[in-house]
Amino acid sequence: MAARYKIRVKGHLPLHWSAWLEGCTIIHHANGETVLAGSLRDQAALFGLLVKLRDLGVTLLSVNQIVSRPARHHQSRLGRSTMARLRMDNVLIVVDDLEAAKAFFLELGLELEGETTIEGPSVDRLIGLEGVRATLVLLRTPDGHGRIELDKFHTPQASRTGPPNAPMNELGIRRIMFAVADIDDVVARLRARSAELVGDVVQYEETVRLAYVRGPEGIIVGLAELG
Repeated sequence: MAARYKIRVKGHLPLHWSAWLEGCTIIHHANGETVLAGSLRDQAALFGLLVKLRDLGVTLLSVNQIVSRPARHHQSRLGRSTMARLRMDNVLIVVDDLEAAKAFFLELGLELEGETTIEGPSVDRLIGLEGVRATLVLLRTPDGHGRIELDKFHTPQASRTGPPNAPMNELGIRRIMFAVADIDDVVARLRARSAELVGDVVQYEETVRLAYVRGPEGIIVGLAELG
């Protein structure tokens, strides 16, 4: 049964670890401690989170379950509250040239949130590989509502199953769309970094201009400028 917890640890954990730590909110305190707050589906999820912290060498200070007061909201409000807990946190892209991919998204307008290296038994179990060691870069949109995670695998070596410049009708996730203020400016800046247009910049009906741009590693981003 799901329950909410507050977990205190020593030191300040990187904020971009939130998604990896079961989506818990990471709160830094002036005394040098961090509080992880969030809902965990069951005791197994709690144990898994504590194992991750142990494998990272984090000093655990306390674990407390948050006891909620009985809900007094109307059922429709409760339903909306439950639905609001679902949010898209980030999109993962595995790359070989981490610096080129990071520079591409920074030029696009994203901001660097953090960078770290992960490894250990809990990481291996999480993604189903052995001997994992990877560098993670997390970037966010300026409004903080969208994130991209770039992963560079040192071990085991990453593999590619298809051509890097696959066409738009290739099965799978083909692009990530961003709303921009000036599509011509963004396209020019990205092309200066060796990115290329997949097709043309087009006017779709009378409301939006659209373009698809292919960057390093064959990554395709969509750009939308509202009229």
